Amino acid sequence: MTQSNSKTTADTYADVDTTVTAKTKVFTQSQLIACYFIDDLKQFVKNTHIDLLKELAIPSGLVSSNNEVCELLSEDLSRLLQNNLITRIHLLLSEPEEDKNTHRFPLRYHASYSVNSAGADEGQQRTLKSTQPNAQRLNALLDPPEQVGKRARFILLVDWNREKSEERHSVHRPLYHFDWIQPQSQFDATTLVSYNKGAMTYNGVQVVDRDESASPGYH
Repeated sequence: MTQSNSKTTADTYADVDTTVTAKTKVFTQSQLIACYFIDDLKQFVKNTHIDLLKELAIPSGLVSSNNEVCELLSEDLSRLLQNNLITRIHLLLSEPEEDKNTHRFPLRYHASYSVNSAGADEGQQRTLKSTQPNAQRLNALLDPPEQVGKRARFILLVDWNREKSEERHSVHRPLYHFDWIQPQSQFDATTLVSYNKGAMTYNGVQVVDRDESASPGYH
């Protein structure tokens, strides 16, 4: 993905084990799901020391911190979810070099977010006033293993909604902050073991399932 010239600000939501809180902001469900992911991403970046500006090849001068990158990602993901273009979000850390036999990059770490579209209405446009405690995180933030990010390759992926194959071709700058293009590389997840699950509920319905896994060599 590459960075656009636009720069805006996104609101974030609830700390772990608390409900959404803000004084005046009204959130859509898609914004809340994006915020759930971004809260995890911020924790992930903190623990792994990943530099998002470098990993996402963001041109110098457009943004200056990982937090600003997270704000832009939050806006793009909110829009992708609102338009029902994606069904999953993936955070990956792989070995820096591909395996010479499989020609795949062995994965060290994978956090997967599955969006339950059956629990959402059309366009995910339901709103949640900040005074209503109806969106909640289940379980803690991401907990990547120590040293898993050292000299690792970072990848942020989405799974596209197959019913929206035509619309996905417009998911690029300047309509979005990033060009959401799938990498050509392939990854090998055979050594990963699941160790941490999470979720988000909205009006009592589980709308996000999260699974965190890592290679035993790093966990």
